[in-house]
Amino acid sequence: PIIIDESITKDRIIFIAALAAKRLDEGQDAIDTCIMNKALERISKVEMEEYKQVDFIPFDPAIKRTEASIVHPKEGKFKVTKGAAPQILELCADGKRMEQKVMRIVDDLAGRGYRALGVAMSKEDGKLYFSGVLSLFDPPRHDTKRTIERAQDMGVQVKMIT
Repeated sequence: PIIIDESITKDRIIFIAALAAKRLDEGQDAIDTCIMNKALERISKVEMEEYKQVDFIPFDPAIKRTEASIVHPKEGKFKVTKGAAPQILELCADGKRMEQKVMRIVDDLAGRGYRALGVAMSKEDGKLYFSGVLSLFDPPRHDTKRTIERAQDMGVQVKMIT
């Protein structure tokens, strides 16, 4: 994780992203599974369950993010979201101020083959603030090169869309 909000640790960014993940053991996508597993290296399932997910917006390609409303006995009610950094920045009170820095980080990670997710959390004022960037290594499948070559040999013009 790359910290944007200096008051938050790397472990907290992973935890916030896990709170914004689908909570079911079954039905999580690969990204949510990866993030949840990493968070559970530092916090127990029992501790995680203290953070009640009272509302959840699953990933939708149109909005490019997930969002959860959380209630915790000590931390109260707050929102967390994770997804495409530009979309997360748009939602954040500090998004315009953080945009250049965040997008430089995202571009740098993409240039090295990493997927980058923006992570944000609401504060006492109820507004979302950008917390950090999670990087996920997302290599092509082992057979991708051969599949593309075969398609091209058959006259198919291949375009990669991410």
